[in-house]
Amino acid sequence: MQIAKLLQAEKVLNPTSYKRREGIKSPSPETADPYHWNTNTVVHILERREYTGCTVNFKTYTNSIWDKKQRETPIDKQAVFYNTHPAIIEQEVFDKVQEIRQQRHRRTKTGKSSLFSGMVYCADCGAKMRYCTNNYFEKR
Repeated sequence: MQIAKLLQAEKVLNPTSYKRREGIKSPSPETADPYHWNTNTVVHILERREYTGCTVNFKTYTNSIWDKKQRETPIDKQAVFYNTHPAIIEQEVFDKVQEIRQQRHRRTKTGKSSLFSGMVYCADCGAKMRYCTNNYFEKR
């Protein structure tokens, strides 16, 4: 969400508006604000390994020719071909982004985030512990 807000503040065209400006057809409808970025768009961009210069094949599969539902192939069974085109982002940076995305630092309504957010689990049930705060606490 923070990246989407930053892109919108810097007046960067979203992918649909960019394609239309370049004369490329896009199945997405044109938005009223060409600089509005959807958070899901940013998430999909951050998760694509193709930006590291590799080609990824067999990302989805179907059980049979009658079952039309696409299912995700596990990452270890996907065919990855490295250095097939120039990389936009280095592999180390991509790996760091994936690590950060797995941790999920949730902010509370007050805007605070715990140092241990997404890292501490309940000893009894194994669920993630949440950081809770309130505007009414004294600041001592």
